[in-house]
Parts: sequence; C-alpha cells; structure tokens
Amino acid sequence: MGDNAPIPVLAGNNLQAGTWVITATFTPDAGQPVDFGPGNYAVNFTVGKASLKVTANEQTRTYGAVAAFSAPQVAYEGFVLGDAVGALAKAPAVADPSSAASNVGEYSIIASGGESSNYAFNYVSGKLKITAAATVVTWDPEAAGVDVKKHITYGTALATTPNTNAKGPDGVAGTITYNININDPRALTVPNHSVTATFTPTSVTTVSQNLPRPLTF
Repeated sequence: MGDNAPIPVLAGNNLQAGTWVITATFTPDAGQPVDFGPGNYAVNFTVGKASLKVTANEQTRTYGAVAAFSAPQVAYEGFVLGDAVGALAKAPAVADPSSAASNVGEYSIIASGGESSNYAFNYVSGKLKITAAATVVTWDPEAAGVDVKKHITYGTALATTPNTNAKGPDGVAGTITYNININDPRALTVPNHSVTATFTPTSVTTVSQNLPRPLTF
C-alpha cells in the first residue's frame, strides 16, 4: 500500500490517491464435512487523483494603485467527500502581473502552487481589470478677488476675467473646457448661472471630471 503500513480495508472505505495492494481473504465456516484453509487473493489498485478546477476570480484595480487581490482569489470546483480547501496541503495563489504603472486594460491572471496528494489541479485563468484613475478638478472663481461680482460683468466674456482658472491634477496632461462659450459675452445672461469646468486628460489612464461652480454677476 505504497509507503503505508498494511491496514484492513473494508467495502465502502475511501482510499487516498496512490497505489494500494488489497487482499481479499476467504475464511470457511467451521464444521464443514471437509476442512478448508483460508484463501487469500491480492490485487493491486491504483487510486487516481480527483480533478480540482481552480479558477482565478476577476479582480479590479485603479490605475496607479497597488493593493493585494481581494479574497477569495480563486473559486474551486471538484471537491469530493465533503473536502474543502483545508484538505489541500497547500492552497493555490494568484500572482499579480501588474504594477502601479500598468496601463488601463485587461490582464490575464492564473493561480498556481497548489499541493495535494489527492487532487490534480486544473487551473483556469481569470481577468484583472485596471480602470482609469479619477482626476480632481480645482476651480475657485472667487480666488480671483474679494468679490466675484467685480470680475464678471454683464456683457463680458468669461475668458476676459480671472475666473477661468480651473485646472486638473498636477502632473496629468489634459485640457479644461467649460459648458459655455467663454469667449461669447452673451453666454452669461442671467443673474445666477452655474458654469461647469471639465478636465479631460490626454492619457487613457485617467478619467475626466467636471466641477460645477455658481457664478453671479
């Protein structure tokens, strides 16, 4: 029985994977007209490992972030006899193929490293999705002066005032646009007007963000 010491095997016993020598013994009942001795017959049995499907669970990460994969990293299919991950000598783990500098997109991830005497691992890849990082738009129209009313006068284009000072995050290339024509002096025609500044990054690694601000004139 492999490296195992001989043990009695009964019908219905669950054998571990490996090679086993099983001996059937016949013991005749006493009182027969003719005395018979016991008979033995040995057979080699090979118990194969059960297939265990291990699928890497989908993971999501934001561009520029570094973090451990969320649990559970894998999904199992194929445990028998009430076994669970605790029955494995070593549970598989999923390696991270990305870094903080990895571009937005999808990456293949797969588990490996599982160890078991009773299960053969069938690894199935999953996906790591790196999504665009959010940007931060800063815009404080009143920073141009003590009273914002002094800097926006009816009939004046927003572009000619100090209030077009919105900007995106430092170190991220992109453009700022406003939801009105800042060169049109007729764009602001009511006493209270909400103007939105939108930062659109040049790179696909960040997402655009808008920031509404009320302007009074």
